[in-house]
Amino acid sequence: MNIAVSNILRFVVVIIVQVVLLNHLHFTPLLTPMLYVWCLLMLPVKLPKWAELLIGFGLGLLMDISTNTLGLQTFSCVLIAFLRPMILRNAVPDWERLLASPTMHEIGWGAYLKTVIPLTFLHHSIVILMQNFSLAGIEYTLANIFLSTIVAVLTMIVCDLFLYRP
Repeated sequence: MNIAVSNILRFVVVIIVQVVLLNHLHFTPLLTPMLYVWCLLMLPVKLPKWAELLIGFGLGLLMDISTNTLGLQTFSCVLIAFLRPMILRNAVPDWERLLASPTMHEIGWGAYLKTVIPLTFLHHSIVILMQNFSLAGIEYTLANIFLSTIVAVLTMIVCDLFLYRP
């Protein structure tokens, strides 16, 4: 399948799952499932910087509209889109050779986790800290960030294993 078509299809499916299911699914008050970040993390490596930022803005805006968060998702998605090439460059020594998305099979487990964990943690930290906008109950907020990051990363790994087979 064409890289552009597969990315568009992944975006559509993940956004529908996020908006219809995950935004309304609450396992505990400490879990905020945000799978849509995976769309940004799996963008093709050769994509121009302006396109990455524009996609991050569009994805964040869609999430803001669906969750009524007034720019919070947009800010965090644009920041992740901006930082992703730098993190990827540090995690994958020969990242220029990558033609498609930085999947687990393309870059290996170690590099995949070095890319996905920090960016997901940063995204979740921004969103959850800004939603709470208070240091009162910081232990609850930190637990929410860590648990949500763990669930999101595990979900991304499962999605990556099933969707990107060698």
